[in-house]
Amino acid sequence: MENLFLCGAAKTCITPSAELLPNLHGLQNRWFGGVLDDIYCRAIALDNGTSRALLISMELDKIPYPERMMTAITDATGIPEELVTIVAVHTHSAPVTGHRPDEGPNFLDRKPRQVQKAAHEYGDFLISQLLSAVTAALDRLRPARMGIGTGQSYINVYRNTWYDRKNEDGSVTRLLALGADPSRPIDHTITALKFETPDGHPIAYFINYPVHCCVLHTNRLCDGKFGLSGDIAGFVSRHLEQEEDCVAIWSSGAAGDINPSSMLEVYYPDPDTGDVVTRSLDGDYGLLESIASRHLADVKKVLRTIVCDRTALPLAGQVEWSETPGLQPEKPYQVRLHLLRLNDILLFGASGEFYSSFGKLIRDLLPADHVIVMNHESSLYAQSGYIADDETLLLPDTDLPGISHTNMKPGYFRESLIRLCMKMYQDVS
Repeated sequence: MENLFLCGAAKTCITPSAELLPNLHGLQNRWFGGVLDDIYCRAIALDNGTSRALLISMELDKIPYPERMMTAITDATGIPEELVTIVAVHTHSAPVTGHRPDEGPNFLDRKPRQVQKAAHEYGDFLISQLLSAVTAALDRLRPARMGIGTGQSYINVYRNTWYDRKNEDGSVTRLLALGADPSRPIDHTITALKFETPDGHPIAYFINYPVHCCVLHTNRLCDGKFGLSGDIAGFVSRHLEQEEDCVAIWSSGAAGDINPSSMLEVYYPDPDTGDVVTRSLDGDYGLLESIASRHLADVKKVLRTIVCDRTALPLAGQVEWSETPGLQPEKPYQVRLHLLRLNDILLFGASGEFYSSFGKLIRDLLPADHVIVMNHESSLYAQSGYIADDETLLLPDTDLPGISHTNMKPGYFRESLIRLCMKMYQDVS
């Protein structure tokens, strides 16, 4: 059968240099002591003869300079913004970069001068490596075909948990905080795209799964200091690439309220007071290997089922901004939304962390057989943070990350999302 589209893929290493790393901060002011595993930028380029599109991932917690990066890409390639997807895998063990005024300890402007300088140097390096990956992927375009598959992986768990906190007068106050609630039904779906040559050799994979990449969050595995890692995403991608000589992108689904089932940072009720206890366990890299290996086996099972039967690739994309009232009257709550169509497959991304209920809403709304929802797509275009549902925002007692200082005002975003979802779908159809 005649091939009507081309695919190319490449990756570049974005591990900071040994000179730069000691002056970079991780999340929550953690100092790096070394590298547990290298982190990468990956790019998949697609061409249908009239249009080109890019799928890009970076093994960072967020996309730090999305406007600069998008401008650099469009200037270098001529590919318009609506056909470029840039996702961060949301590893919690990578350097913090980008402008983050709403993130407390991650706001670089409050850091020591040497930290700010290192972060800016690292940002320039990231843009250079991003362009190298994109250019190489485009240079490697070759005839291709595509397929999609789905399966299940049970390494994730709902993380918002109720605690019964005993007060001094003997009464009990209920508090919602981080933990693990395995009774809460969540999405365990792996969705994977496979791009291969006409003779069946894999060129690239694009994998999506809803979980935070934070198994090694709070690790002290490099001489008692923080160790850099791509976490679950990096582990899965590296092993697939080593085994199959291809490029493998892993992306996070709607996982704002979903954690790995095992991680170094644990939360549990105090046996005496019932209050939430947060503790960092001593451990080693084996914890990541154990949980990521199980996930990798589940991913491979899905990949083996994929039949690459799509040899034509209609490409279309649309970007919209949701702007709703914020808790601060002078500051609206903004989320950048992006819909990319690849044949009969829709990739829907947001500049923040969708709670799992929004992932389900989007999949139910969009009338397509295959809908992939992506968190941290061009993350810092807006200070979107956690995109929590009204059910959570309206609770009186919460100790959840991002909820206490979000500018998201309940009662508005859901309707805005529904309206823009349908508009974007009509535009790309």
